Formats: sequence, structure tokens, C-alpha cells
Amino acid sequence: MPIKDNKYNEEAINELRTKLLVAGLYVLYDYNIVHDIVYDIIEYLLRNKNKLNHIQNAENYAFKMLFNAINKEK
Repeated sequence: MPIKDNKYNEEAINELRTKLLVAGLYVLYDYNIVHDIVYDIIEYLLRNKNKLNHIQNAENYAFKMLFNAINKEK
């Protein structure tokens, strides 16, 4: 499904945020740092949603961004 401003997108973003937080906390045990990273990723995705074709693409991209940011924090 294309990323657009609608109810589905809001639910998908909330689900993605939760997945990213959980995955990030498995690797880096500092909630505040992981929360800030996830917030930045979601903000980036929303600003650049026209460049992403599908929610699945955004999710894969977000996880790569998450683990790259965590590696920089370590």
C-alpha cells in the first residue's frame, strides 16, 4: 500500500514505532537514546514519504537506519 496521509498510515507508523523501539532495546539498553533515534527515524520517514513506494519499503529502510544509528552510539 502506498504511503499516504490516512488512517492506515497512522496505524502503520505506530506499529513501526513499536517494532523499532523493541528491536533497538534488544541491542542498546538505554531507552532514552533508542527513543530519540526512533523519533528521528519516524520524522525522517514522514518528511520523505513521497520517495518511498510502500510501507514495507519504509519498514526495511527504518530498521537499517535504526541499526546504523545504534552502531554509531556504541
